[in-house]
Amino acid sequence: MMSINLSEKRPALLLDYCHFLVASFQNFTQTYSADHSDNYSHDQLNRLLNTHRISARDLWASVRNDIELDEDGYLLFDDTVISKQYGQAIQPVRRQWSGSEKRVIDGIGLVSCVYVNPKTHEYWIIDYRIYDVQRDSKTKLQHLLDMLAHAYFVKKGHEVKLFRLVSGSGRTEYIAPNDLSQSDANAAQQMCRVRWKIEQLHRELKQVTGIGKCQSRKHRAQRNHIACCLWVWISLRRAAGRVGQTIYQIKEGLLDDYIRKQLQKPSISINIA
Repeated sequence: MMSINLSEKRPALLLDYCHFLVASFQNFTQTYSADHSDNYSHDQLNRLLNTHRISARDLWASVRNDIELDEDGYLLFDDTVISKQYGQAIQPVRRQWSGSEKRVIDGIGLVSCVYVNPKTHEYWIIDYRIYDVQRDSKTKLQHLLDMLAHAYFVKKGHEVKLFRLVSGSGRTEYIAPNDLSQSDANAAQQMCRVRWKIEQLHRELKQVTGIGKCQSRKHRAQRNHIACCLWVWISLRRAAGRVGQTIYQIKEGLLDDYIRKQLQKPSISINIA
């Protein structure tokens, strides 16, 4: 059984919507959700997503008790673009570079902060921002600095050492560890291979939660949908950790249960001559 931790102050409909995101595999639209619910209509769900307010603080409240802190833990920051190929009318959508697709696409920018325990290799998303420069005039780097300033276990006024790495193709990367004794750029690069954890997070979000499938045009609805998808990812990750499986195995297990039930008691009878 998988539970999603939401405050009792949250509408029950919000929890139902999160459970829908867990259960669905292809269609994550509000219409599809309402079509499969006895508890709410499309209009009720649409009204909730367009008026309710979920903040990044709410995400932190859900995950903070899960985190296993380590003195050598990492904070990772990265951005990803949630593709909206046919969503030009959606308010937060804008043309921006997608590192995964290696081109400029229409999408919503998500800047994430992940904490990694290097000893257990576990990781948790602890903060996020929506890149929406026309509304808040903030660059992705400014969002990163905001999240760094709000990370409660980060020592304020810390110093970092900056390494500039140039690959054979001419691509430049900057690595900034806070270990001032570090003097070897290759060692710093090796240490930073842990960053693939945040790339794994973004990949899983897109593949199992339907984070890019909301069709609502309004800023608030898109932000709330993304927040719900992050809650879903946290819950899937938690459930996977309990049984030693991957998020994909947990998700596919829902379909396995359905197939077993159909084999035991088929909904459609088949007459073989």
